[in-house]
Amino acid sequence: MRVLLAIIAILLYQVYTTAVRPYRLGDFLRQTGGFEHSAWRTIYAQIHCDSLVYKYYKATNNASSGFNNVNITVLSEIVGSSEGDNCVIHLRLGDVIDNNKLTVDDLWENDYPSEWTYDNMNGHSWGGSCTTVTPFKTCEAHGFVRPRHFFERIATLVPEHIIIISGSHMKTNHPEKSQDYIQRVKSLLEARGKRCDVHWNRAPDEDFTAMCNARYFVASGGGFSQIAASVVEHRGNTVIK
Repeated sequence: MRVLLAIIAILLYQVYTTAVRPYRLGDFLRQTGGFEHSAWRTIYAQIHCDSLVYKYYKATNNASSGFNNVNITVLSEIVGSSEGDNCVIHLRLGDVIDNNKLTVDDLWENDYPSEWTYDNMNGHSWGGSCTTVTPFKTCEAHGFVRPRHFFERIATLVPEHIIIISGSHMKTNHPEKSQDYIQRVKSLLEARGKRCDVHWNRAPDEDFTAMCNARYFVASGGGFSQIAASVVEHRGNTVIK
């Protein structure tokens, strides 16, 4: 009986992971967080049948390429091409800052590199412990949020017009922390003569496509951002690090 209950619990968790949680393009492409299993990739792709997830699933015939082995050539074809914005900066915010015990001041003034060895790509690492179930939402993950000195350096390298892309597709404890952080980034860049437009909480596929089509791209930590950086480099455009 206990074994049966355990199996049911695992199945229910997998259904929650695939069907209920926010759209997880980065995890799907990297085959992590449950998507290392072919059956769950199939279910998730069918659920999101009008998405980049589904297009990638069909184009690769759901081939298991393994963790982090994203087919960048196929992905680049799927997202299409456009003139793109001059420069796109992606900020990975939401739960990793809103549910973090660290304050915005902490994250803005100090560098908290991740010691997590599992999640890494393009020479960057991120990750840690995050729970998303109410009322125990906590996040002690690092490596996603950049400190002030990062943007002070970036400001000397980016062109005049910048699109800042970010979002939070789940309910968090303190959503005002994300907004505070965005304003700090925007104010710093504008104080250095940049013109910034902010796109907040658009559809992930729309944001990912814009990121991939940027002529200049500044990535944050996280698979979603780092995969886009790989597409930008694949196309011969510039990733500013």
